[in-house]
Amino acid sequence: MLARACPRLPKADDAPSVLVSALRPGSRGRVPGVAHIRHVVTDDRLVRCGVGHLLMERVFGTARAAGGRRMECLSTLTAVPFYRAPGFVEVGPVTVPLAPGIDFPAVAMWREP
Repeated sequence: MLARACPRLPKADDAPSVLVSALRPGSRGRVPGVAHIRHVVTDDRLVRCGVGHLLMERVFGTARAAGGRRMECLSTLTAVPFYRAPGFVEVGPVTVPLAPGIDFPAVAMWREP
């Protein structure tokens, strides 16, 4: 599903370091009451069918049940509208270091569940 939803990701025959660099999120540690969302992907045949909305509602409910009072994400530039739709607000641009010399531009966002 990841390959179908993100056809521009590295290919399976790329070096393992390239694949890890493309998919490894940044690590910011754990903070009580703060939950993190990473890599929400739906099959491209189901885009705009409500699947992402249902996934996010489930995530929000699970976070609340676990004591989450705030949700945070590092959105790709193209996914900002997806996260904005359920109430995330933009904090600002960030750079996620993936490997030495490889940085990934992102947008820090948050919402209260």
